[in-house]
Amino acid sequence: MLPNYQKTKDKLNKFYIERMLGGKYDLPIQSKKLFEGDKSVMIRENGEIDETEFKQIGATISVSYEEYENLTFPEIVERIDEKAKEMSLKKTEFMFDKINEAVSEIGNVVDCKNDFNVEHLLELIDKMHIEFDENGKPIFPIFIPGSKDVLEKFQIVLTQIDSVPKYKKAMKDLLEKKKLQYNDRENNRKLVG
Repeated sequence: MLPNYQKTKDKLNKFYIERMLGGKYDLPIQSKKLFEGDKSVMIRENGEIDETEFKQIGATISVSYEEYENLTFPEIVERIDEKAKEMSLKKTEFMFDKINEAVSEIGNVVDCKNDFNVEHLLELIDKMHIEFDENGKPIFPIFIPGSKDVLEKFQIVLTQIDSVPKYKKAMKDLLEKKKLQYNDRENNRKLVG
């Protein structure tokens, strides 16, 4: 009878699952695991119901018989990491497709025509739901640039806001408006008790 090496297989399987599902390559975005059902349902403030069907995302690792004999543990880890990145990319693409669908549906799209500038950022922030901390400072959502070029343009725009007085004032006025909106939301909340 050939040896089974069950403990070694169990360790490798645990390592594989942790590496694939651990989120090492995922964006730093809050998520929740749902253990049952086939969709998630969100009820918006206006009573509209938004249903999202779950999508199965996976990646396959295959090893030929010829490779199997000479495959080292670092090579296995490298393959697992490649597939973890692939799964993370698939999840990210699905998430951005759903976000794009939602913002297009409600009209929260800012079309920059490949020329992102201060006015675009101000329009973007104006369309956002901004929270504030206990000290009155805005809590901005995570901005995720689609490319290095967009990131560079974004950094230039932020520098312009800090250095050009009219842009600095426009941002200050916009944040005051967002703070009033936040205060109104907080004052109109229904407390459960």
